[in-house]
Amino acid sequence: MRAAAEECGAAPGAAFLVANAEDPPFEAETFDVVFALNVLDSTALPRRVLESLQRCLRVGGLLVVTTPFDYSTMYSARKDWISEQELMG
Repeated sequence: MRAAAEECGAAPGAAFLVANAEDPPFEAETFDVVFALNVLDSTALPRRVLESLQRCLRVGGLLVVTTPFDYSTMYSARKDWISEQELMG
């Protein structure tokens, strides 16, 4: 983890942690920003994950969530009138 933090240019003292997102080991209102990158599609209880991560945020904090997205399945019905180049931007 330390090597990954250094490679991405993390600020000195920044911490990276792998933990159970359904029950994160943090006090309530600990963070200003929480990142959950490609997590919700990998858990059986995505609502619980969101509630747990929200609990860790300070009032007015920011929760950043990403999920994988497969454009080919989303727009498959439209492929007959939109080109692959237009679809992918």
